[in-house]
Amino acid sequence: MGKSLHPLMKLVRAKFEHTCMISDKVQNVRAFVDKYMFEYKVLGIKLHSWRQIEKAAAWACLIIGGIGAARGYFENAGLETIGQYAVAGAAGAVLLFAWSSVLGWSQYGAECWGYLFGPGTVWAYRLAFLALILAGATADFAAAWALSDTFNGLMMLPNLIGLFALSGEVAEETRAFLRRQKP
Repeated sequence: MGKSLHPLMKLVRAKFEHTCMISDKVQNVRAFVDKYMFEYKVLGIKLHSWRQIEKAAAWACLIIGGIGAARGYFENAGLETIGQYAVAGAAGAVLLFAWSSVLGWSQYGAECWGYLFGPGTVWAYRLAFLALILAGATADFAAAWALSDTFNGLMMLPNLIGLFALSGEVAEETRAFLRRQKP
């Protein structure tokens, strides 16, 4: 691991070195690092907890909207009042889901871009991502869905290439694993 001065990287490096010192094998370094990333705190709250808070907030919007709609129904309010509560709760949940999706895919994409083209070029990915968010938000609805469907379909190409390229290695690893499992 590099010599980063960031406290999180120091912690992960120390945990990794400790694990190696007690003769434990780390089979998947990426999973090892991800485990400790989830334990890192931002504003005093673990990253894993932020993800849980995000989900809880979306559910809270749905529940509050449902309670408001039920309250309006039982108080014999008009359908207009019930609809306002239900729509507000659903809109809040959809907004939180969309926001978390944009943040998540932005981060995943930046990590992949940095791996492919180097960490110094991530700024270009982020600029392109922001430009495409703006374009998607202002595009015609039908055109945005057509473009989305097209790119979702095109995602199969690199997956198929990787599947065929690695099929022999996967079969070999599977056979080796099964041989180790036999007594």
